[in-house]
Amino acid sequence: MSYRPEIDGLRALAVLPVILFHAGFQWISGGYVGVDIFFVISGFLITSIILKEKEAGQFSLLRFYERRARRILPALFAVMAACLPLAWQLMTPGQLVDFSHSLIAVTLFVANILFWRTSDYFAPTADEQPLLHIWSLGVEEQYYLLFPLLILLVWRRGLVRTTQVVALVAVVSLALSEWSWRHHATANFYLPHTRAWELLVGSLLALLSVRQPLHHLIPSRGVINVLAGTGLGLILFAIFTFDRKTPVPGLYALAPTLGTALILAFARRDTWVGKLLSTRWLVAVGLVSYSAYLWHQPLFAFARLHDPNEPASRVFALLTLLTLALAWLSWRFVEQPFRNKNRVSRPAVLAFALAGSLAFIAIGVTGSINKGFENRVGGQVSEIFHGLRQDKRELCGATAGRDVAPATTVCNRGDVRQPVTIAVLGDSHADALYSRLGDLFARLQRNGTLLTYTGCPPVMGVFRADEDSSHRCQEYNQAVFDLLANEPAIDTVILAARWSLYMESARFDNGEGGIEPSDNSILLAPVTEDARWKNDDTLRRSMVAARIRASVSHYLDSGKTVILVYPVPEVGWHAPNLMAHYLKNNLVPDHHYSTAYDVFKTRSQAANQALDEIPEHPKLFRIKPELIFCNTWLADRCIFAIDGKPLYFDEDHLSLLGSDFVVSEIAPLLERTTP
Repeated sequence: MSYRPEIDGLRALAVLPVILFHAGFQWISGGYVGVDIFFVISGFLITSIILKEKEAGQFSLLRFYERRARRILPALFAVMAACLPLAWQLMTPGQLVDFSHSLIAVTLFVANILFWRTSDYFAPTADEQPLLHIWSLGVEEQYYLLFPLLILLVWRRGLVRTTQVVALVAVVSLALSEWSWRHHATANFYLPHTRAWELLVGSLLALLSVRQPLHHLIPSRGVINVLAGTGLGLILFAIFTFDRKTPVPGLYALAPTLGTALILAFARRDTWVGKLLSTRWLVAVGLVSYSAYLWHQPLFAFARLHDPNEPASRVFALLTLLTLALAWLSWRFVEQPFRNKNRVSRPAVLAFALAGSLAFIAIGVTGSINKGFENRVGGQVSEIFHGLRQDKRELCGATAGRDVAPATTVCNRGDVRQPVTIAVLGDSHADALYSRLGDLFARLQRNGTLLTYTGCPPVMGVFRADEDSSHRCQEYNQAVFDLLANEPAIDTVILAARWSLYMESARFDNGEGGIEPSDNSILLAPVTEDARWKNDDTLRRSMVAARIRASVSHYLDSGKTVILVYPVPEVGWHAPNLMAHYLKNNLVPDHHYSTAYDVFKTRSQAANQALDEIPEHPKLFRIKPELIFCNTWLADRCIFAIDGKPLYFDEDHLSLLGSDFVVSEIAPLLERTTP
């Protein structure tokens, strides 16, 4: 296959949007589809090479995997090595443990599986993971472990049958991805069986082009230009209109993948798209695109780890330029030498791959076993994170893509020998209270159960308008209502949620530099045929407030005691990480680990009003965390730490210590109602 500069230009069109997307530039909301473009290019080029060698009777699995090692490992290992000192210097013990796990997973090319189990690609904390982007290499290498074997197996049946088999597998994979984003969104994003079709689009194009390039079948240059232009248009459409809510992969991903296939098939150098993609600067970026892809995320992640506030856009602009500079250096002095068989022999490649793999696995295992080397950050910092080690939200609640049918026997705390008499309902803010509530239940010899769904308040008649159908909180809440209606022994429900977020549908900005990542916005909407709420946020809030009141009244009318926990003050900063940053650098925070009370009051005004409007009832009890944390320890401030210990384990969820304060207010109420 002769060199096609327009393919390098296409690589540039793939990598630049990914870099800008990870830099946080909002105007390129679908930049992540660059990975989908890469998958199609990879499938096309690698399959073309395999088919050429098969037809010549020269294909060798050993030579194939040697080429992959020469292509992938040198630059990858260089970037991983560069990450080590920065991770040691900037990461907290917990972050270093996670990084250690990622070192092992990346080395074994199972990073996509690790991140499927531990990280949402679009979650706010994902921006601080230096090796998160390597998930895509995991998908590719898993694909190339199996795809050559498939070709070897069916090639003897002929080109037509091989093409049919590949097409069938691609259709099945696409169908799986279209089903999976509705039911297992995170798995759909990361796993190879739902990503394979994107690589297979490229492979299928290579198979269809074996006898002659597809553009030879169309005599009209005008039609070819239209097809190539359509391909470019589809890619640009995806880059600028998709966002983190777009279900990819799935049918939506046909836009960038088929767009890429059209360019590969028809954008030859004599077409206007081919000429555009063959421009010198695009080709130059395309040549170093692999290294650029490797370097950008570590640079961005460590910049975010260094600064507790989100770095300014100009910082990311400079880091983007640094990415391209490092990409050229690693392409010139790392990638190129290793691809030269005269300079690096096969035994040398094997030795390098083995030694590097063992080294990074050993480093990862050591970091994990030593719990992130807590002693390297000093006693006070270590104490912060040691105290948080058990501050993990309960994992038996439901989440988007991991639905758990509500049941009173799944997640119990307290005296589990007793019948269940208490239900804790809500979202992850309820989860955060549950460990300490469990201790209280045990002291009172009562059995409590957790019925929560991450990102959903315990309210009937509302849904998440910002999420796809994999986030089924409306169904879950209905199931909880039905369950509790048939459980008369449950006489008490505790309702806790991030009410302010649901009413405001916006991230929290504390006005002092602590701004939650934009991905934390949530649009809670009423279930109604009245669509005016879409253009009237005041009406939306009013409708949601009415449904909150109705839901609480439902439980009261059914004879249950309701303990209603009002909004917990949000922080804006990741509280433990911010404290560690100040301690490690011997800095004294101006804010004394607190935020402005006035900001919280403005933020929670609509939520508090909605809860205050619930009519008084002898079985309704209200807990107001702001009376604990705000304007008490510090005048006109809401504290997020006390005596050097964080009251939160992130930007808004209470730690065990923080939960102690809230649960201490709940305790007398439960004691009063306990026989």
